[in-house]
Amino acid sequence: MEIVDNLSVGLTQVRDLFMARIHDDVEKQFGMDSMIAPLSVLDAAKQVHRAKCEVEAYCAILVDDEVGRGGYLNGDGQWFGDWIFNLRLGHDYRSFYEDRVKFYRSKTVERRRLKFMRVLQRAAPESVKAPLVLFRLFPRAVRIVTAVAFGDPLRAQEVRSEQCQFLPLVSECHECHGSILPNEDVCRCCSNPLWKYAWLCSD
Repeated sequence: MEIVDNLSVGLTQVRDLFMARIHDDVEKQFGMDSMIAPLSVLDAAKQVHRAKCEVEAYCAILVDDEVGRGGYLNGDGQWFGDWIFNLRLGHDYRSFYEDRVKFYRSKTVERRRLKFMRVLQRAAPESVKAPLVLFRLFPRAVRIVTAVAFGDPLRAQEVRSEQCQFLPLVSECHECHGSILPNEDVCRCCSNPLWKYAWLCSD
């Protein structure tokens, strides 16, 4: 149960940070685009919900992939993908999840990432203005959350090193120094595990 709680807390954390980066931060930087702005508060809420569903589905697929890669489960782990998705969105979204599993089947991680960007831009059009590096850091943040929850610090550090290649500034934070944080924590300075807009835009 401790692993489940840790994983769930971490996934919620990175999901919320990601949503803030693609929505709140973009609006702060560029303002509201009247061409893509929702027509009402209700439409805005629906748009956010659709985007969250897409993020949750992508996360579930990443977690399932990482759990299989790390051999974190005893025996046949084919049940895990359905289980993690039900944990995050519930049984009512099963057909949506099955559709996304088929959609994300790709020969490379890169193709899967590009597919995610495409569906997210339909669900949340403003995400097209988010820094591109965010879409490289986010899936790796999900993998780190998974490794931390299953007690695999070496794997978590390996993936953090990959993130540092895309955003070298990660390791220069004077508060956290780019270290792997517990899944419930966020660095108050840089927002590790998913960095603030200004950090994402650094050279």
